[in-house]
Amino acid sequence: MSTRRLLPAAWRGAWWHAHGRRALRLLLPLAFLALLDRTANHLATGNALAGLQQGAEAETALRVALLRSEIDKQRSLPLVLAGDPDLREALATRDPGRLAALSAKLERLNEATGAGVIYVLDAAGLTLAASNWRDADSFVGSNYGFRPYARLALANGAAEQFALGTVSRQPGLYLARRVDASPPDPAAAGRAAEGPGAPAREPPPEAGREAGRGTPRDRPPLGVVVVKTLFDRVEEDWRPLRRPVLVTDAAGIVLVTSLPEWRFRSLAPLPAAEQQRVRDGLQFGDAPLAPLPLPADAPAEAVRLRLPGAATAEGFLLTRLPVPGTGWTLHLLTPTRQPVALATAAARLLALLAGLFVLLVAWLALRRRHRRRRDLDRQRRQREELETEVRLRTAELERANARLRAEGEERQRAEATLHRLRDDLVQANKLAVLGQISASVAHEINQPVAAIRSFADNARLFLERGDAAAATRGLGTIAGLTERIGAITGGLRRFARRAEGRLEAVPVRAAAEGALLLLGHRLRQDAIAVETALPADLAVRAERVRLEQVLVNLIQNAVEALAGRRGGRIRLEASALPAIGATPPMAGAAMAGTATAGMPMTGMPMAGMPMAGMPMAGMPMVGAPPECGPGRVRIAVSDNGPGLAPAVARSLFMPFTTTKPEGLGLGLVICRDIVADFGGTLEAAPPPEGDGTGSLFVITLERAA
Repeated sequence: MSTRRLLPAAWRGAWWHAHGRRALRLLLPLAFLALLDRTANHLATGNALAGLQQGAEAETALRVALLRSEIDKQRSLPLVLAGDPDLREALATRDPGRLAALSAKLERLNEATGAGVIYVLDAAGLTLAASNWRDADSFVGSNYGFRPYARLALANGAAEQFALGTVSRQPGLYLARRVDASPPDPAAAGRAAEGPGAPAREPPPEAGREAGRGTPRDRPPLGVVVVKTLFDRVEEDWRPLRRPVLVTDAAGIVLVTSLPEWRFRSLAPLPAAEQQRVRDGLQFGDAPLAPLPLPADAPAEAVRLRLPGAATAEGFLLTRLPVPGTGWTLHLLTPTRQPVALATAAARLLALLAGLFVLLVAWLALRRRHRRRRDLDRQRRQREELETEVRLRTAELERANARLRAEGEERQRAEATLHRLRDDLVQANKLAVLGQISASVAHEINQPVAAIRSFADNARLFLERGDAAAATRGLGTIAGLTERIGAITGGLRRFARRAEGRLEAVPVRAAAEGALLLLGHRLRQDAIAVETALPADLAVRAERVRLEQVLVNLIQNAVEALAGRRGGRIRLEASALPAIGATPPMAGAAMAGTATAGMPMTGMPMAGMPMAGMPMAGMPMVGAPPECGPGRVRIAVSDNGPGLAPAVARSLFMPFTTTKPEGLGLGLVICRDIVADFGGTLEAAPPPEGDGTGSLFVITLERAA
């Protein structure tokens, strides 16, 4: 069915053709906005009420906990006073002096605990001592035997009752405890008292027995001690919060409230018999006990009522929670008008903005669709023209693409060949270095092999003589020498292995130890001292094999520069460069020692040096410089040789630049490329010596975490 058939007959015809579509375009957006506004208002109201209910339940639980804490704090006071010997003595003797002293004591105790009034009754209900004995409305001399809490305390040992004071006219919770002639039994004293919301009852037949024990008392009770707890401060704390709070007893009568006009009113009409019982016991004086306009059974709901002093009724969210151990119920009224109004206003505004945005998007989409239809023919013609032109140029483009693909493949092959040749060049340099140090390595291995032969012959002689202990020591020494040979050959194999190309955390000290292990014999042969300042916990992001190759090249260059010089010295040091803004460490860390030829580093078996248990012949490793912040690591290799000529220094890292007759001039170039692969730099720095002699090469790498 079309939209036109839904309209009245008078709207059909020429008017519809002239104005119908325009009217629909106006009415449909308005209807959409109205529906969106109504939906947003409904959802926002529900969400706001749910949030208010959750907050109100939490606040109700908090107020119940505070009220119960206040009551429990005062409950222990009559229990303690019932066992006070001064109080029992004053009741037993009725001596005026003792009673006066007891009143003064109760006065001090009342001020310390914050109770309303503390007073003592005899068995007949007559007040003998009270904390308000100085006031005009003192309880001393008044008889409260008619009060249910006095009768029930004498009968059962303890009682609680909320009532309006007949003398002070102040409502409060009366906590009563019987005072016996002998100290109360702990088991009897611990019996639960009547709840403050329980109706007053006559003493049971077993009133003459011990509370909670059922055994006859030896003597009649001396009286009752009563603590009256006032809730004025609790109500004062409730009033500024603008959330009405009321506490009702089991009968639904309001006992404590932030609205004084509602005190002693009931949630529902009370039966006539209940009203007469309350009035006969003077529990609430002459209060009318009129009902309040509140539902008495719903756990949480929205109610509408007019508060005292308010001109109109407003909405509230009613939540209620029982007060454990009392028989009371706490009710909290949370206003809903302002929070719901704010939530709905915000939701309706957002819904309006969203609706306008949707309508704007729809209008833009319709406008785009109209324009698209209008441009279809033109685009079709243009497309046909473009297709014709594309067909003409397709052959040329295909030929150009074929050339580009061929060039790209050729470039990839060239790059692969370049990388392969570069790796082969690095490996060839490494093998060339191995060839140069092979004599040193052979000498390093020959020494422990000769020692092994000697110790083996000695062990055979010791065994022939029956000296097993000496033979065992010799065999242990042989084991140490084999470990030493294994360390030398292991370092040689690791150095000769082709690099894997994976960066990892490499300890600087370990890499330096591997390089010095391979060059140890050459260093001792040329009497070159090695100084180190390598922190044990300093690591860089690199590849150990290639980093050792760089260090071997730099150290070997220094060895060749020091050939034939007396007092030759090579120094290896590493330090963490400070982060941006950090204070740089002091330069020139103190040296802990200087090694002679072939200096061993701490914890590393050097070629030609004895193992554990054998006399050490090298120098100890120097201390590390102070630790700096994270960032990059500086590794320096320096010597005190003749240094670099200015012309050589300018072209030092150019291929085929060398000062050696047999050199190719590729070692430093390869080292620089290896360090660059690690993301670092290799530079020649000014000589460290004060007289300008020597050379210094600095490697800067990223510090490993």
